Amino acid sequence: MKKAIKIFLFIILPVVLVLLLIILIALPSRLTKYVNEHGIEYSGRKTSVREIKINYFPTTVSILDFKLLEADGKSIFVSFDTLQINISPIPLISSQLIVEKFHIVKPFANIVRKDSLYNFDDIIAFINSKPKETPSEKPSAPFQYILKNISMDQGKLVFTDKSVDHTTTLNDLKFSIPSLSFNQEEVKDAGIKLHFENGGTLEAKSNYNQSNGAYKVDLSLDKLDIGTFFPYAKSYLKISTLGGLLKGDFHLSGKASSPDSILFRGQA
Repeated sequence: MKKAIKIFLFIILPVVLVLLLIILIALPSRLTKYVNEHGIEYSGRKTSVREIKINYFPTTVSILDFKLLEADGKSIFVSFDTLQINISPIPLISSQLIVEKFHIVKPFANIVRKDSLYNFDDIIAFINSKPKETPSEKPSAPFQYILKNISMDQGKLVFTDKSVDHTTTLNDLKFSIPSLSFNQEEVKDAGIKLHFENGGTLEAKSNYNQSNGAYKVDLSLDKLDIGTFFPYAKSYLKISTLGGLLKGDFHLSGKASSPDSILFRGQA
């Protein structure tokens, strides 16, 4: 018995620990290679990342230089510079995901619309074409998650509407949510801030009650160039030009299940 214990402690255990250490060290590069080689299998589009980093103590996953290409395989559809996720590992044992931090830096998205078609329709069609998994006879327990400190910085969104031959660019997008959870009744203090390329800013703070669908949104506009909306306005109004700067504070509230409950007020 003593001999078996010595063999386990001084031979088997060290070998297992060394193998585990090798796996942990090699895992990030293996994940990076897998995403670059097999990303297309999940979206139908070419996908690439420069590097995936994993810090095990504390548990932090960082994804660097992510790119999802357009259907042509050349131009960028969605990308980001850095995604950092901090996870509490112990709750995973009890099937609970606790994310202490979710931070994305310099996300970019290029949305193109022509009539009722968008440049991501092929991704939706690809995902819907995959065989659906047969549901288990025994209902599974609800997935438990807690997400904290959700934020985004330096984002950029480009929206091109070919139907009116117009492109809108939003720069320096910021977004923050203090926390989200599977059993959270109300989402509080969700905020967003964006800058229009032609001038002006928009800030919003919102609360949303998941149990009854009630929402409140406070909007603040500063020096927004309303000429940005001329291509759309001329489709409904007989006007030759639209200009000026808009500044004001507005409040929107209501219930998601009752469209007639919407209340909108403010000063401009």
